[in-house]
Amino acid sequence: MLEVIRIPPAVNIPRIMKHPKTIVVGRNPLLLPSVIEELKAICPACPIYDNYSRCSRLPAVGNIANFIEQCAGQPIITANPGVELNLELNEDQLLALFSDAIEVQMCITVKRTSIRKLNKAGFTITTNPYLERIDFPSCVDKSCLQSGVIRGNPSLPKERIDAIRQICTDCIMEYDIPACGLGNVKVSVREIVNACGGKEIIMPAENASLIIDASQVTELELNRMCSKVFYMKACIIMKGTNFKHLRCPNLQEFTHCQPGKPVFEIVGNNMLQEVAIPTNVVFPEGEKVLVVLRNPELPPQAIATLRKICPYCEIVEFFSKCGNVDNIDNIDAFLKQCSGQSIIMGQPGLTLDADLTEAQLNRLFSGAVEVQLCLIVRSSAVERLIFPKLQRWTPCAPGKASITIASNPNLKEVAFPACLREDCITNGVIYNNPLLLQLQIEIIKEFCTNCRLEVYVPACGLGVRKYTVRQFVKACSGKEIIKPLMDSPLIIDARQFTEEEINEMCSRAVYLEACVIMNGTPFNSLRCPHLRQMASCKPGKPVFYLTDNSELEVVEIPTSVTFPKKEKVLVVRRNPKLPMAVIASLKKICTYCDIQYFSSKCIGMSAVNDVTDFLSRCTGEPMIIGEPGLVLDAKGLTELQLNKLFANVYHLQMCLVLNGTQIRKLVFPELVKWKSCSHDKPAVAVVDNLQLREFRFPSCRVTGCIESGFVKGNRRLPLAQVKQFGEWCTNCVFETYVPACGIPKARYTAKEFVRACAGKEVIRPRDDYFVTIDSSEVTEDEMNRFCSAAVVMQVCIVISQSSYKKLRCPHLRELIPCKPGRPAITITQNSQFELFYIPQDVEFLQSESIVEIWGNPQMQLEVIESLRRWCPKCNFGDGGGGKVLRHPKQLLNCMLEPRVYDDSELASTCAGSEVIKPQKGFYLRLSSDLVTEAEMNAMCAKAVYMEICITIRGSNYKSLRCSYLREIRPCLPGHAALTVVDNIHLVDLILPKSIVVPEGVNVFEIYENPHISIEVIEWLKTKCEQCKITANLGCDLERRTYTDKEVVNACAGKRIIRPAKGFMLWLKSQTTTEAQINALCAKAVFMEICIDITNSNFKQLNCPYLKELVPCKPGCLLGKQTYSDDELIEACSGKKVIKPAEGFMLTLRKATEEQINALCSEAIFMKICIDISHSNIRNIRCPHLRELQSCLPDRPAIRIVDNDHLRTFAISNTFIHQRGTKLIEIHGNRRLSTRSIETLKQLCPECDIRH
Repeated sequence: MLEVIRIPPAVNIPRIMKHPKTIVVGRNPLLLPSVIEELKAICPACPIYDNYSRCSRLPAVGNIANFIEQCAGQPIITANPGVELNLELNEDQLLALFSDAIEVQMCITVKRTSIRKLNKAGFTITTNPYLERIDFPSCVDKSCLQSGVIRGNPSLPKERIDAIRQICTDCIMEYDIPACGLGNVKVSVREIVNACGGKEIIMPAENASLIIDASQVTELELNRMCSKVFYMKACIIMKGTNFKHLRCPNLQEFTHCQPGKPVFEIVGNNMLQEVAIPTNVVFPEGEKVLVVLRNPELPPQAIATLRKICPYCEIVEFFSKCGNVDNIDNIDAFLKQCSGQSIIMGQPGLTLDADLTEAQLNRLFSGAVEVQLCLIVRSSAVERLIFPKLQRWTPCAPGKASITIASNPNLKEVAFPACLREDCITNGVIYNNPLLLQLQIEIIKEFCTNCRLEVYVPACGLGVRKYTVRQFVKACSGKEIIKPLMDSPLIIDARQFTEEEINEMCSRAVYLEACVIMNGTPFNSLRCPHLRQMASCKPGKPVFYLTDNSELEVVEIPTSVTFPKKEKVLVVRRNPKLPMAVIASLKKICTYCDIQYFSSKCIGMSAVNDVTDFLSRCTGEPMIIGEPGLVLDAKGLTELQLNKLFANVYHLQMCLVLNGTQIRKLVFPELVKWKSCSHDKPAVAVVDNLQLREFRFPSCRVTGCIESGFVKGNRRLPLAQVKQFGEWCTNCVFETYVPACGIPKARYTAKEFVRACAGKEVIRPRDDYFVTIDSSEVTEDEMNRFCSAAVVMQVCIVISQSSYKKLRCPHLRELIPCKPGRPAITITQNSQFELFYIPQDVEFLQSESIVEIWGNPQMQLEVIESLRRWCPKCNFGDGGGGKVLRHPKQLLNCMLEPRVYDDSELASTCAGSEVIKPQKGFYLRLSSDLVTEAEMNAMCAKAVYMEICITIRGSNYKSLRCSYLREIRPCLPGHAALTVVDNIHLVDLILPKSIVVPEGVNVFEIYENPHISIEVIEWLKTKCEQCKITANLGCDLERRTYTDKEVVNACAGKRIIRPAKGFMLWLKSQTTTEAQINALCAKAVFMEICIDITNSNFKQLNCPYLKELVPCKPGCLLGKQTYSDDELIEACSGKKVIKPAEGFMLTLRKATEEQINALCSEAIFMKICIDISHSNIRNIRCPHLRELQSCLPDRPAIRIVDNDHLRTFAISNTFIHQRGTKLIEIHGNRRLSTRSIETLKQLCPECDIRH
């Protein structure tokens, strides 16, 4: 009945409503064509059909001819309700009447005609995708329907077709097999495309999906499939093809293969020029059936047509000035070209890693919908990064991160508001941004695939737990963001760390929030090369406080570093070596900070030509820094002149000679650093000043304050001052002369002299008597102890035809023969002698042949040559009857053939050889699994050079001795030359200290060998820093006190469980579960521990792999309650930590002077009770003692009372006094000096110390 539709032509249809079914008009026979045209103008993409009919709502028909003329060929033929047409028609009239009818609504009775057979089928039902049922309920026999066609109805069940066939004798009926006749079978894309070629309906089988990947077929095959289809239920993916056309000209309706998937995904087809799909095609409302992206040849009109089909689909015209970037050579040009572009894409590998501002970055990506490059935003000042339109970001190359946002201290927000799909970003990396909230990270995870997204852990990864400054500095080593916890200001005193530790902490830092105090350090440099931003630990405090650093020459901080306005972040004063250029650079950073250039009028003098001029220029100056070789001889200067000269000096670089003067007092009140004028001269030489009583450096606080010195023959100078000088001085020689090391007898044997002088620094005989020390009278051990601490020696030592192997005098500075004309040291004809070591700067009278060394076949050529350079006039077997040494080129080579050797054959072939290397194209390997310990050591016994891979793993070896090895190289790159792993019995690993390790080569791999000495391990670690070498100490526990839980966590799963040096591990069942103890034991092979399982509910203790168990060594190995004084002294002498086992205590009541001093000699910490009363002891020295605890509360740790002969009691000047304790009780010792009493009172002010 509808005749009129009125909608104003200017009606505004919002973009979001411009859907193909906003207006749907069809089968309205009274609606005039003019109305249809108006509607199409309003919504061109809408399905609006002209079905106007001249033959609708007919009244009764009077004239058959007029009826036929009016209605023939009309699409719709309808009559008014109740009208019945009774017509007598011939066959031609009937066919013409209904030739184009698509809808008939009337009752027609055709009877008593002469029609025998219609030229067309009685009914034709074809290509109806949704048709599910056809019924003829009144038909009861086979002749009911004479003809018809039913085909191409994929939803019509076979049962319905078979039922119609029963009542239609002359019907053409076909059952439509799904998937273009292939049915529900698995086929290739090519098979399905070819099967569907020319089909009108393309649908999958039931419960299946039809996904067609165009890359697997040709353009011709795909277009043939689409050529006639008018209904399609499938997904066609065209990605990266070379197709030029996609044509589906008859398509009237399509739907997706799966919910959420587009019907056509047309992406990245570089040659595509045409996509032909009718604009009136119908599809499910609201579905995004089209995705069209990055098709550069597809014209704008094609894009416009596709947008008409689906205005809200993802259809992007590929036009970008930044769609194919080759490189980023000029960042400004790149920003100008690409900022605001919808597509930013580069050639493979294109990376944007530039120091861009926040505004530049946000402007660059303001319009970006799709990006393909690698962006790095690291260590920037950016606070917010917004990508408002981004829908897809892929990396510049496989395996690369598409976007890296790391270590940006101010970054608070990263947003991708248009990212809706799960793979919006591929391979993103976001970490170490302290202000970026976890919530933002979680949001980004929803659309970032294969991404590394990490929330910043505060305090360099330490988290919110409590930590020490040392732990913080260690944790921040190499970190980019150095920021403590909120409300936990960080003050770093550089004196508590090494220069390497501070610089390692700063090495990669881009943001630093701390206060670093470098005051009076020996540091040469402070390097923070990447610092971009810094903030103080507290308002008003400087970030860097650099004062009184006598060696500081380099401060590396970028001038572009930023910090809070008006904050005085730098304080730089009194750093004498800091160049003006560095000062200027620091002032550029902070123009209003306290930064001072420190200079002196007394810098750069090369010689003292005029003493008066020197005094005039340098007296009272804070620095006296001369050129190399500047020496001031104090002879002729008064005591007043000298003390005035050095009254204000705090940094000296010169040599002072004070020899034979009458000066009584010389004090350097401000001195903190004194460097020598030359490496071969002492900074200060104070010799034979008979009146000198006071020689002090009150401002010296650290060892190394004085670089070198020589003090001797100053008879009135107190021993305490000489020793104090020795503590501040690094390379100093000082002598308090006692002839013959205190031997009271006028005559003494060589053995008595050696024993008396063992450990002494000055060794001289009586003026009227000397002895020759012969190896036949003295053991090797006695001889080495005699030399061990000697700084000055006046001796005649003869080691000849002995079994000696070594003689070491490591601290020797001056060597004098016992009698002019004789060698001081003679070493001849010793078959086993390997090593003679003295420093190369030892002084001696150049006219003397001070040593004579020959006929010792095991000595290395390098040692002999080094000694020869030191003393050219000495006899080293050059015609003196000694061994003639081979030239290095004449070394005995292992004569290996160009073939593969098995292990045992190789060991035997090369035993005794000096050079072991393979023939070209081969390599040598040797394993402890196939070679005995004896064979291995025989091969190594004389080897000087080896090119080999030796593996000693899980063996029973006790030693490996390569005593002469000068150089070892691995057999192949990437392999260790010497691998020593998991050898529980191995004790001796002997390699020469002079062995050469090639730079950058992992020569050694040594771990899990619990009996190799820690000293050897530490030495090897310094020799090869890049090698994997460890003593497996401490299970990573670095504190003396810890909980059982910490022990279990640290040691569980370890094979070697042993404490750090001076520590012990103790575990108890009261505080540890059975499971925890068994977890600790699970993989252990060696344990040095005490496990106490007492009164427990434990059922089992499993240590399945344990091979060796060592106790935790409490109480100096005294594992009992009662012991004698001698047992205590023997157990604890030489120990640094003297502490009892839990529940025990250490006491000492009776000991000789020698015993008590042996006990104290190395002790740093003691928990003990020592009672010394009514004894003959004269001197008690605990030179290293820093901490003391009593064995019982309210009892002194050391009680020294009523000892009439006691003259000295000395402890370290660094002794730590515990407030509120009286650890020391001293009184009634009438000969104890007042100076000792006063010194002790200063060190322990609350202790009971009196005469």
